[in-house]
Amino acid sequence: AGGYLQAAQDKAYQGKDAAGGYLQQATDAVKGAVGKVTGNKE
Repeated sequence: AGGYLQAAQDKAYQGKDAAGGYLQQATDAVKGAVGKVTGNKE
């Protein structure tokens, strides 16, 4: 996930709207991974 977050930070300098989309995707991906590990349906 670190790579995605770094990419999002780089994009933030180019366009904050685009960065927000990447950050949201990264956040969702992290939540999904944590959910699988913990068995949480969220």
